Amino acid sequence: MTIVPTKVLLAQTNFHQVSQWRLQIQNRIYSDEFLADACGQSTPVSQIFKRNGSFVPGPLESRRRLGKRRMVYAFESIPINKSDSWSWWRCFQQYDLTEWKWEPPRSIAMNQETKLDLSQFSSGAWLLSIFNFSKKKNSPSSSSELNCFNSELLKEQVTNLRVSMKKDSEHTILKASRSLNHTLENFLHQHIICEIKTIQLLDEISQDLRKYVTRPNLATFLCCSLYQAAWKGLKASISDTHALNMSETITPILRGLSKLPSTPTVQKLVASIIQYLPKTETEKIPYEIYRSIFTSWSSSWCEDLSRVDLFDYQAQYLSDIYKKHYSAAEEIISKVENQLSRLDSQINVKIKAYDVNISLPEIRLKIVSGLENIEDAENLLTPEKLSASNLAKALDNLPRNVMKTLLIDCSKGVCEIFQQDDFDSALRIKKYWLLSISQITSLNNEEFLDLWMYMDTCGKPLSTFFYPELLINRWESHSSLEEHLHIRNEIKTTRLFIKDSFGPWVSLINAIYKCYSIETHFERIGLLFSSLRALGKVDDMGQTVLNLIDINPRLSAEILEFIVETLIDHNPETAWKVVMLSRIMAPGRKYRSRFFPNGDHRRLRYSRCPKFVDWMIYDSKINPIYIWKLLRVRRQSSYQSRYRNQPSPKPLHPEIEALFKRMAVAFAHSNRLSPRQAFRNVMHCWHQLCHHKLPIDKTVVKALIHSGITRWIENGLWVSVARQNWLYYLLEQTEGTETADQASQIVQDWNNNITLSKKRKQRELNVLCVGQID
Repeated sequence: MTIVPTKVLLAQTNFHQVSQWRLQIQNRIYSDEFLADACGQSTPVSQIFKRNGSFVPGPLESRRRLGKRRMVYAFESIPINKSDSWSWWRCFQQYDLTEWKWEPPRSIAMNQETKLDLSQFSSGAWLLSIFNFSKKKNSPSSSSELNCFNSELLKEQVTNLRVSMKKDSEHTILKASRSLNHTLENFLHQHIICEIKTIQLLDEISQDLRKYVTRPNLATFLCCSLYQAAWKGLKASISDTHALNMSETITPILRGLSKLPSTPTVQKLVASIIQYLPKTETEKIPYEIYRSIFTSWSSSWCEDLSRVDLFDYQAQYLSDIYKKHYSAAEEIISKVENQLSRLDSQINVKIKAYDVNISLPEIRLKIVSGLENIEDAENLLTPEKLSASNLAKALDNLPRNVMKTLLIDCSKGVCEIFQQDDFDSALRIKKYWLLSISQITSLNNEEFLDLWMYMDTCGKPLSTFFYPELLINRWESHSSLEEHLHIRNEIKTTRLFIKDSFGPWVSLINAIYKCYSIETHFERIGLLFSSLRALGKVDDMGQTVLNLIDINPRLSAEILEFIVETLIDHNPETAWKVVMLSRIMAPGRKYRSRFFPNGDHRRLRYSRCPKFVDWMIYDSKINPIYIWKLLRVRRQSSYQSRYRNQPSPKPLHPEIEALFKRMAVAFAHSNRLSPRQAFRNVMHCWHQLCHHKLPIDKTVVKALIHSGITRWIENGLWVSVARQNWLYYLLEQTEGTETADQASQIVQDWNNNITLSKKRKQRELNVLCVGQID
């Protein structure tokens, strides 16, 4: 076995790396003639280069035990079969390769130690780091000739466009504008013309188009296509060095677009520009430009955008897309029907359930794709929806303070339009403005409800079946596409209680239970009821809950408490019906979470509904015994004698403590109860508080004195001495001895008057009495 020195191995390793780099360059360029002189005669080397070496054991190892070992040196190689895009080839357009000469790396050992990962560099940058290319040295004469040629070409196309304007031929104008747009986009992309000249050119051409083109819609389309070409060129030419001046170059484009009528093409271009800009750059654009753009955008919904005067080729293009979407949807529906019939036949033959479950996801995917095609076709028929979504995306990309001020100003402007225009156009503006607001994800639910309530008060209300659409748009960003499509389809196909105003909300809750995941049910239903309360539709809220019985609803305790507390001020009878139905609405084992791993079995908590408890005590005809049963609180008499005075080891929740104190005051002042009933129920509240070792409270002591002394005096009844002594003891601990002495003196005088009046009445009734006379 030959022993190879380490120096020879290092030299061979470095030679191998250099040869591998050269092979990689040849494979990337795909040309033998390009680097024939550079690479010279390169020897083909395999991908992994192996060489046998010797192994010398250490001092503590036995040569006999190890035997003759061979060590294989495997050298890493760069993969040569990597497929790269041709974007790196553009880097060579700026470099001259005629005078190129091979220069070896500065230090092979340095390259070996660092082991740079060349995959992190782009293809062109990697090649330029290996070869020492010199940039193309354009002579001043050649560069000036090129600039003169480019300027003459651009001027020639501008003059052609102006000549075609005077001829007033639509075909020639479109042809000239296309060539000008193409040239302008290429020149901006290649930095041939500066941005200042571009801005001047755009202003001049747009003024000429609006001045000389008689058809206004054609002038708007030509100006928009011109700005679109300029935006594409600037977007392609923007680099990291130009990122700081991005707003300065785009502000004139937005200013020019703000002067145009707001058509769907203009709206789409504005939305794409604002979405591309970072929020740090959108702050630098003047607020007046934003306001004029979005005000004209919202006012454009006065007219039906589908009836906007289109050109022949545009109308043909839209109709072709529309037919394509519907034909695809019909084809998918036929496939789904065939597959479902095949499944029915398989089930009748009693095939295994495993085979059926495999084919069901395919059917679901086909149904989702069919719904997508149908929705795209509907968007073509109603372009206002697409316009509203573009407006929401543009507003969502603005800074939060700018977005909120814009929403407030534009909402006021829209409300002013309601007063000026006719009924149909005002409703159309209101509808799509609310649709755009509902799709802004950066708005909180409270801010969205405030804007919704403000817009709902302005003008006449919209149809009841439109409002659930707003909530679905709010949930669109937090749900999958499949859920979103299924819930829209469910609401459109199954409409419950069509004649009633609460029908859309019942159908929406039904769709939530069917289409959305269990984890999101309570959040979305809670937003639904909070929006109803914000809009002032409290009666619809109650009727919605009462008509959910057929759906077998499951509502969390928080939602039920919110509904009951809202209804009690407007319609207490409906609130009582909701409370009676709440027993069957407990979520149960199916609704599990990390807080409730065994299921959410909570029912209505009356500590969160103090107004409802007050109504039961003050105004209802409910027996107090049934009130305590409803609260699931055992009365003191139901305990055994040995357990009555034993304190509870569990602390009382602060909300329940506040509820007992509130109930004590309510029982004490309830006029429908007799003084004896009132005092017994206040005593029961007192026992519940003492059972949990709570300190003496002024509120409960006052309630005891009012129900046990004051109301007895008001009804002309005798106050027992034992009750007086106990109540004065409590009053002395809370208010002091002076207050207790004053109260005892008043009650003592009252009892004396009672005794004197009784004796007087007895003497008057017993006229023929014998014995001692007073």
